[in-house]
Amino acid sequence: MKEIETLIENYKFRITFINDSKQDELKNLMKALILQENF
Repeated sequence: MKEIETLIENYKFRITFINDSKQDELKNLMKALILQENF
């Protein structure tokens, strides 16, 4: 699961450089990854 955590950190970092609509897509992707990790 460390790999997923690292991916999420990378996305959080990149999000600051991406426009708002893309931010929403990435936030949804992160939520999906977090939900998968909990199962």
